[in-house]
Amino acid sequence: MDFFKRKFPILVVFVSGLLMIIAYYVPHKPFDQVEERASSWYMIISSFALVLAFTSLIRSHYLKIREGKLGWGYSMVMFLALIVTTVFGVLPYGKNHLFGTRSGTIYMWIFDYVNTPAAATVFSLLAFYIASAAYRAFRVRTIDATIMLITAMIVMIGRVPWGEMFSEFMTSKISHYLVFVRLDRLTSFLLNYPTVAARRAVYIGIALATVATSLRVILGVERTYMGSDE
Repeated sequence: MDFFKRKFPILVVFVSGLLMIIAYYVPHKPFDQVEERASSWYMIISSFALVLAFTSLIRSHYLKIREGKLGWGYSMVMFLALIVTTVFGVLPYGKNHLFGTRSGTIYMWIFDYVNTPAAATVFSLLAFYIASAAYRAFRVRTIDATIMLITAMIVMIGRVPWGEMFSEFMTSKISHYLVFVRLDRLTSFLLNYPTVAARRAVYIGIALATVATSLRVILGVERTYMGSDE
């Protein structure tokens, strides 16, 4: 019993990971078909994961409604929206044009006029959180924070029409020697060179961390996916 609970999952992960690595570097039979078959299995496993997530969602909201916890009304709205969208979205598009997922159906009406505005509202709230985080990050206390503040101001002003108008006025109306204050050109320089270099460094770090984590999982060092880190 301990073999199937502890050792067998590690063995499956090791063999699967080793086969995927070989298939990536050896594009010959039978390894060239491993990646395609693995993609099919990934879709199958994802379907089971979707069913598990759906069941967990239903159970958590049902318990909240049954126990009368704070916010149970929102759970009722969730159930109502789930039932309506499922019924009108799953039923085939036949003589009754209200069913299905085509344009003009109730499902698409809910998506266009309920889901999309709600998603836009949630994302618009992120602007306030970003502004709050930027204020805390850009407080001038060190040289690094000062450089970040100046760079952020140049980029923000240079990306708006007012910044372009100001740059054009300084160079064309006053003197072409003031080309160094063209915020639009400074913004392009900052976005094309320092930002790209920093982004590539971040991507390299992410890639190395991904490789290290994958090796830990394949070799059985990382076992948190089994519910325990032992």
